[in-house]
Amino acid sequence: MCIKLIAFDLDGTFLKNDKTISSRNLESIFCAARQGVWIVPATGRIFEGMPEEIRSLPFVRYVIAINGAEIRDVMENRILHRAELTREESEAVFRYTEKFPAICGCYQGGKGFMETAEFENMEAYSAGPKLLQTMEGIYRPMNNMRERIFESEPCLQKIQFYFKDLTERDTALKDLPKAFPELEISASLPNNIEINSAKANKGLGLKFLCGHLGISPENCMAFGDGTNDLSMLQTAGRGVAMANAAPEVLALAAYRTLSNEEDGVAEEIERLLRAGQDG
Repeated sequence: MCIKLIAFDLDGTFLKNDKTISSRNLESIFCAARQGVWIVPATGRIFEGMPEEIRSLPFVRYVIAINGAEIRDVMENRILHRAELTREESEAVFRYTEKFPAICGCYQGGKGFMETAEFENMEAYSAGPKLLQTMEGIYRPMNNMRERIFESEPCLQKIQFYFKDLTERDTALKDLPKAFPELEISASLPNNIEINSAKANKGLGLKFLCGHLGISPENCMAFGDGTNDLSMLQTAGRGVAMANAAPEVLALAAYRTLSNEEDGVAEEIERLLRAGQDG
């Protein structure tokens, strides 16, 4: 199998648990890029919420952001593809989740917003200082967010919830697909839920980018750990689950590597390059 593109999730995959990037992971994608392989971060984050160390890599031209709601050409600073929640869909989600024991963040126009009172209580829902730091860099407070957010644009790129109680989160994660079978419901963190348009997932994002580049998904390798990565792993010719991946991902992924703490991405890329693209 000749791999022409490598796509990788960030949190729980390319990044360590403390949100740092190992030198081994970085070196592996540098080596692949030198052999002409497209290197594509594929994240649930907004582009500006990605680590600068990744955004500034000279060979990263394309990014699958917000679970495929946005495909960005970094070099030309333009959006190639958008797939967003309509206002009607968003308002229906807001009504259904009004009593959720969670805080809610929204992505719109490449920026993150959160109700002011919830923003100020963010630390209680952040599941650790590193995630808190990431959230503080992504979200900005907005009064009456659920009403005011549509003043500038009629659509949302993603609605996201963060829970303190993981049992309540797991219950909501089971119930939401029944309430909204037409939407993409997934998770990328142990305490979150992400809601996207049915036209926005990482698998569809990878297919779009392959079409743009004129390559086949069969010639792609993809890495992930969360349920928001599953569509991408199933689309790529070589979809690789991290050892720390969610049970659903481990059960369905065709391939498996070491955990994010053990440089699993580098382990698999190095194996590929040693095999001369035949393994």
